[in-house]
Parts: sequence; C-alpha cells; structure tokens
Amino acid sequence: MSDRPTQRHRGMLVPLNIRTYRIAIFNGIISMVGLRLADESTIIPLVMYRLTELGWVVGLTLGLCMVARTVALVVLARRLDTLAYKKPHYIMSAIVRAVALIGTGAALFWAESLGMRVAAGIVLVGVLARAVGGAYANLGFTDIVAKSVPTTKRGSLWLWRRVIGLAIAGAVVTPLVRYLVGPTSPFPFPVNFAILFTTAAGIMSVAWVVFSTVHEPPSHASSRQLALRAHLVRGWRILTRDAGYRRLIRARMTLGLAGAIRPFFIVFASQVWGLGDEVVATFMAVQIGAEVLAAIVAGRMSDKLGNRRVLLLASMALMISALVAVAAAFGEWKFALSIGPWTVDAQVALLSVAFGAGGFYLSGLTIGSMNYMMDIAPERKRPSYLAFMGLFTLPMAIAPMVYGWAADAVGYRVVFAVGLVLAFTALYFATQLLEPRDDLADGDLEAYT
Repeated sequence: MSDRPTQRHRGMLVPLNIRTYRIAIFNGIISMVGLRLADESTIIPLVMYRLTELGWVVGLTLGLCMVARTVALVVLARRLDTLAYKKPHYIMSAIVRAVALIGTGAALFWAESLGMRVAAGIVLVGVLARAVGGAYANLGFTDIVAKSVPTTKRGSLWLWRRVIGLAIAGAVVTPLVRYLVGPTSPFPFPVNFAILFTTAAGIMSVAWVVFSTVHEPPSHASSRQLALRAHLVRGWRILTRDAGYRRLIRARMTLGLAGAIRPFFIVFASQVWGLGDEVVATFMAVQIGAEVLAAIVAGRMSDKLGNRRVLLLASMALMISALVAVAAAFGEWKFALSIGPWTVDAQVALLSVAFGAGGFYLSGLTIGSMNYMMDIAPERKRPSYLAFMGLFTLPMAIAPMVYGWAADAVGYRVVFAVGLVLAFTALYFATQLLEPRDDLADGDLEAYT
C-alpha cells in the first residue's frame, strides 16, 4: 500500500467550532497547572523513591502506568468507535481521576499510621487509577477536538494550552513545590506531598467540568461493536495496511523507550549526588520554561509547516537531553560555576540542561504526536487508531521497569547510555515520517488557515 496519505485525510479540514476551540484551551491551561502538582516525571518518582528507598519501585510504577493506559485504551476504544457522542465518557473519566488523586493524597496524609510501604502500595493504586482515567479521557477529548478544530488550528490550540498553562505553573506551582518540599517546609514528608496531590485534584476538577460544557458534533460512528478478538485483528490490519501509521508507531515507540530515562534524572540527583528534595522545584522551573518556549515553536510549526517537523524537533531535543545525562553520570561535577554575578552548582546546572531539553521534547511530542495522529486517522476508526498506538508501543512500559532494575544493579551510566542510543535511533525513524498535508491542495489548506 502506498505511503502517501489518501483522500480520507480531507477529514483534517473540519469546520472550526470557535467555542470548543476556546474551551479546549482553557481546559488545557487549568489542567497543566494541576498536572504539575502531581507531575509524573518529577513528583511521583520522588514520592515513590522516598516511600520505599528503592529505585526499581520507581520504574515499576511508571511501567505499570503505561500498561494500565494501554489496556484501558484498547478495551474502551472498541466501544467508543460505535458511539456518535463521546462526552459522557469524558465526564466519567473525570470522576475516576478525581477519586484517584484524592485517594492518593489521603494515603500520604496518613502514611505514618499506615506504614510507608502500605502507603506506597495505596499511592501506586491511585496513580494507576489516574492513568486509566487519563487514557479514558484522551479517547473522548481527541475525538471531540478532531471533529471541531481543523488541522491548521490544532497547533495553536496546543500552543496556547501549554504556553499559558506552563507560564502559570512556573509562576505559581514551582514556588509552591519549593515551599512545601524544601528544608524550611512547615509540613513533614509525606504530608507535604499529600497537599500537592489534593490541591491537584481540586484544580484539575475545574478543568474537567469546564470541558464537559462543549457542544460535541456527532461522529460517523462504526455500525457495530467488535468482539475483543476481532478488535485486536482490526488493530493488526491497521498496522500492516497503513504505512503512515506504521511509521508513526515505530518513531513513537523509540521516542518513548528513550524518553523513559527522564524520570530517573531526579532519582539520580537524590540517590547518587545526594541533592536535597528542594532541587525538584529548580528542575521543574527549568523544564516548564523550556516547555513554554518549545510550545510556541512547535505550535507555530504545526500550523504552518505540519507535524512531521514537530516530531523531528522533539527527537532532537530528546537526544540532547540523553547526551547531557550521560555526561552527568560519567563525571563528578562537584564544583561551582560563576555566571556573571551568580554562582551556580555545576551538578544542578548540568541536570538543568537535561531537564530543559526534556521540556522541549515533551512539548514537541505532545503537540506533534497527537496532531499527526488526528491527521492520519479516519473518523470511523479514530479511537481505535489512538488505542492501538498505545498497544503497539507497549514495549515502552517495560523500559522504566528495566531502567529501574538496571539503575540499582549496574548504575545510571548504563541506563543513560542506552537511552542515548535509543534517542539517536528515534531521530532516524522520525526522519522517515511523511507529511500528511502534502496530499492536500494548497488552496484547501489556505481556506482553513
């Protein structure tokens, strides 16, 4: 089958629903603030490590989150393929996520009474429930946006969601995290982290309620729900018959395998270099700043040039992040750097570069991957296309588990070196992607710009 996009991709040019566009932006802004209070690449790894003092538990937690998301996507997509309206399921996902965050916060509040290991188990269940709820929401959110916003406006939608949300997170969340987890915090561990999770639940609930008010146009849904076995066969046929989808899966999987080293940056800083918990606020601030800048670049690039270039940007940023992590692992870096009137610890400065490049990777991947998927997926199978991307990239779930075990067994040098090799591979696969918009006439694109 040809690698070129077909006429079905004219579904990229749907009429713009300006109200849904604006609500989706507002939803993203508020969600971004809440998400950073319970961030999966910094807060959750640090909490699990502090509760258990075991690096492999961090890897297990992150890996199980990926598995939970994948199973939820595959099981639920076959149902959502048959529904004209997905919003009721988005609302149900909001309830699941709110309960999960509140339960996680409660376990941390009473961790001293429960015991740290018991609390860690409850936190793990809460984190997994949130992952399932997030996957559930993603199916509905993606379909609603794809039906309401044309491809030439989706980049700016993600741009404003991320730029404004991250700016607020940088101005409010970072100081709050530094205050709560720093050495002068009035709250001991893990009560300080419990406050972060419960606050996140309240803030994100606002975002979910607001998005639930959008007007959803009906989908051209599938006529019947497939049995699970037939649904899995459909997924395999999509992969084998759609070359563009297959290329995206290959690039996305290697990006995920390489990017799975990122949560271990903060564990490395704590375990190997002995940096205090308060450094998480510094790294979060750097990452957020980079994500803001990258969202501006990637959003404009998505609207004007297409999403292939955005994925290339994400791949290059990840490669730089992994390269810096390798440099950190192979050197001591125990000295101070003088930058004008400021003196900066070299260890913090170096890992800040890794987190900054990781921020570019996150924004590029979020904007590029989601928009590329909406560009190539036919409407009747859009939930399945999204779900099977999770299934076919399931090896990413193993990576954090293996990295966590390897970090304890052979050290971070091996973990970060493997990540670097995979990042180079991901960049190569990203260059093999085609631009779906190339199949559309210039006049069509201009009418929707």
